[in-house]
Amino acid sequence: MIQHNTLVAQLMDLLEEIAQNTHYPYFFNSERCLAEPRTYFELCQYIFPDLKPQIYNIFKDRKHSQVEELNSLLALLADVLRIDLSKVEASEIIKFNLNHINRLVAILYEASKIIKDSSKRRHKLSGTGTEDIFNLPKVEIDKPASARDKINRDS
Repeated sequence: MIQHNTLVAQLMDLLEEIAQNTHYPYFFNSERCLAEPRTYFELCQYIFPDLKPQIYNIFKDRKHSQVEELNSLLALLADVLRIDLSKVEASEIIKFNLNHINRLVAILYEASKIIKDSSKRRHKLSGTGTEDIFNLPKVEIDKPASARDKINRDS
């Protein structure tokens, strides 16, 4: 039971980190959200904003079971990320199988870290263009002696 509670706490912490990395605006109030497909649909919209239309189309109809919807999301992620998600089963996530939840959350966490890192790089590059993103010391380049002499003579 202690291992179960520890893993649940770690997964909840990872969800919070994903939320922070992607600026997801909501909080996870209950561990039950780990077994809710809606959690993954919403997070994926923040992690993969280009996929919002496809994600929305999976979830909007509500004609399918939660398992079918989550399977569709997993298939989309497998296709986009080009990874094998056969060890992540939607039916097991909904049953609160922590092994399957852990696999999915770990993948989403890694994707969110990429989002966070690229956001930091974009922020550094979006300034005036004069800052050094590598934090190298500024080096003053001397003008050639002839140009420097001409400046001194003209003064």
